[in-house]
Amino acid sequence: MAVIISVVASVATVAYAVSRFFPSNLYKGYGDKIQDMVTLNLPHNNLTMTARLMYSFGLLASFPLQILPAFEISEKTKIFQVLPTISTFPRVRRSYYY
Repeated sequence: MAVIISVVASVATVAYAVSRFFPSNLYKGYGDKIQDMVTLNLPHNNLTMTARLMYSFGLLASFPLQILPAFEISEKTKIFQVLPTISTFPRVRRSYYY
């Protein structure tokens, strides 16, 4: 057990050191020229504009997925179990208006 803990602590320490080492060196190299958003650092041409557009679509498409677990939890409540279904609805006569 102690070996596992020491390995995990070592990996965490190395990951922390790497995550602090690279950004600081990039800042030393580029200075204030680095933009906050990663895609703004790319050159302005058709390929990067397409990459930005696809990134935007990915963000927009993944946003509704975040609400699905909440819907699944709420559908298991008693409120959704007593809602009428197609088979319990009374038959409605169709009336055609001319």
